[in-house]
Amino acid sequence: MKQIYGLFTALLVTAFSVPLQSAQARSVEDAFRSLPDCTGGALTKEQSDMLKTYVQKFHATRNGVKTTPFETLLEHGAAVVSVATLRQGHDDVLIYLISKDFCASGGCGMLILNQISSHPEKPENRYRVVGHVASAHLPIQVLPSEHYKWPDLGFGNAEAGKEHGYAERLEFSGRHYPSTTTQVPRYEKKKLTAGRELIGTDISDFSHLCRLK
Repeated sequence: MKQIYGLFTALLVTAFSVPLQSAQARSVEDAFRSLPDCTGGALTKEQSDMLKTYVQKFHATRNGVKTTPFETLLEHGAAVVSVATLRQGHDDVLIYLISKDFCASGGCGMLILNQISSHPEKPENRYRVVGHVASAHLPIQVLPSEHYKWPDLGFGNAEAGKEHGYAERLEFSGRHYPSTTTQVPRYEKKKLTAGRELIGTDISDFSHLCRLK
């Protein structure tokens, strides 16, 4: 099994296909894997199934491969989901994908979708992808600033393990968020207004999260 390395923070280095290198990283990973099933809670079964297909398409597109069963993609990882936490009054969905198929040295994949229809007879039109970020490091923050009524998103820099104190900020373009952090400038963390942490490493604050299973 190939080794995949992801940083939970600048000081937490973990390899998802080999034993974790710190007790804190292990506890965070275990907490992600122990999150409650989204189905029956934040999402209906239909919604969960639809989101799983988006995860499959994301993987197939970024790797140029045929569609892989969802269970195979996340067999040793977790699809961490946050629902209705981006824009007030909207059922937007953010999915952070932690597995060997979605993580590399630059971070792990992230999908951002907004719900555009709840019509029971047209489930295929339920969501629209507004962001598919190739690599993002935790913690992921919702920043106070916004563009086109979508909040800016902040997260750890891909080189955080080498250069501490930097972060990325994604700005909505009017249609979508940038797909890669190479398209955005690097900011000093101290110059970024502290935001609301959406997905981080504080396992005592995971009550708003669930997991696609």
